[in-house]
Amino acid sequence: MKKIIALLPIFYLTLAFSQNSKNTIDSLYKALKQTQKPSEQVSTLSNIAENYGYAGQQDSNRIICQQMLKIATDSHVDSLLALAYLEIGSCFGLTSDFKQALEFGFKSLDLAEKSKNIRSIWLANKQTGVYFKQLKNYPEALKYLVKSTAFISQAAKEGGNDSYNRTYTHMAEVYLGLGQKDSALRYIQLTNELTPKEDGYGYARMLYIFAKVYQAKGDADLAKNYYKKCIDFSDSENIALPYVNAATDYAQYLLNTNQNNLCKQYAL
Repeated sequence: MKKIIALLPIFYLTLAFSQNSKNTIDSLYKALKQTQKPSEQVSTLSNIAENYGYAGQQDSNRIICQQMLKIATDSHVDSLLALAYLEIGSCFGLTSDFKQALEFGFKSLDLAEKSKNIRSIWLANKQTGVYFKQLKNYPEALKYLVKSTAFISQAAKEGGNDSYNRTYTHMAEVYLGLGQKDSALRYIQLTNELTPKEDGYGYARMLYIFAKVYQAKGDADLAKNYYKKCIDFSDSENIALPYVNAATDYAQYLLNTNQNNLCKQYAL
């Protein structure tokens, strides 16, 4: 019974997130109908695919990726085809098929470099690094994420996209995986400099990673503070994944801390 009660907030938050995601997708579909430009169509479809991915609607995600690929192929524009391949890779990544995800990631990167489109090169390097991170191949992940950082400044000037902070969050997690806690802290601090609260998902992820970094560094007060901040912010903004991650990891952290304290008490 206690487990059911504990899961209720996550259940209701997930419902709220799904509704918000549906509203966003509906708005994007309206925007899609209002343009005939391949670049705008592919960009909008990419946003739709991303929202379907967050909502766990993999079949819808695949259909959107197929539409992207057709438009990008017909356009004969390498940067659009690079984005289509990247979304296909992300689709495989969401089902943990990282071999296929990397295959499309490399295809995307080749086309991005061929197109000389700075934002495409940034994005393809970043996402390829993410796939290696998910495989826990941290040295390879770091190699591609570092390449990605070299294009952030110029890409931001050209595109003004606020998701460039994602590179730094992934680098922080990679450095945590490598056991380099000070470097992890440095990159999550860089994320903080780039991330506005308006970027709800990015802001929540940043708070969560701050908690993980301070937990790794043994700073219990700051770790608890950031876990609570992440949970509260994610709850208020109906952002499901960081909420679930933070709530789960915080509960495990408290459980482990209490067990360690009990062991020390009985050892005395």
